[in-house]
Amino acid sequence: MSQSGIKKGIAYYHCSNRFGCGKYSEQTQIEEQVAEKFKDLQFSDEFTNLVIEKTKHLFLEKRRTYEGRKQGLVNKKTALEGKRKVAEDKLFEGIIKDEDFTRIRSELSTDLKQIDDELTTLEDQKEIDIDVAQEVLLLTRDIYKAYKKASFNLKRQYLSFFWERFEVADGVILKSVSSPLFAELLIAEKAYFKNPNSKNVENISDFGGVILTDLRLRTVEAIRTWINNTPDEIYVPELV
Repeated sequence: MSQSGIKKGIAYYHCSNRFGCGKYSEQTQIEEQVAEKFKDLQFSDEFTNLVIEKTKHLFLEKRRTYEGRKQGLVNKKTALEGKRKVAEDKLFEGIIKDEDFTRIRSELSTDLKQIDDELTTLEDQKEIDIDVAQEVLLLTRDIYKAYKKASFNLKRQYLSFFWERFEVADGVILKSVSSPLFAELLIAEKAYFKNPNSKNVENISDFGGVILTDLRLRTVEAIRTWINNTPDEIYVPELV
């Protein structure tokens, strides 16, 4: 992509040929065409239900873990606050000396801060878990909406997940090539194009290539195993 020497304030994509080809395409126009490609993608009902059930199972497990850890931290915090009240009462009653109270107060404050930090970290992780679950559910139900809503970095992951490349001429996408992973899903009938006569999509029937490392799946065989596993065994890749 080049932003210099073309038109101030407008970004352009240019030919990947190192010697240049003299052709530039406006960024927003190309990216809108790419987004439109996602409208034609759909997971099968069977695969969608499988992913939803697995995501729900994992999320509920994480939520139970979160609730248990939070309750444990809250109990510790309550106990420490109780100790602090006892120390305060003893200070007023003259049972403990000022220096002893200062030491106890400092120790309790350190412990309480640590618990508060742990609670904050726990809450942050819970929010991440909710974000991931929400994103997975939206993606399985409406791929186009999930792509449009996604952040810049997540859009890049979606592009890698579904597409290997787009071939463009004169600002128009002429050919769309499915990624190896999505090609496997198409072959396994876990996904499909809404329009059976979708044009400009490369034939994926003889696919045998490489897997995107971002998805942590190294081989085609690993994907086939992933697709065919039972709901209790299937692995849902993290999206973020």
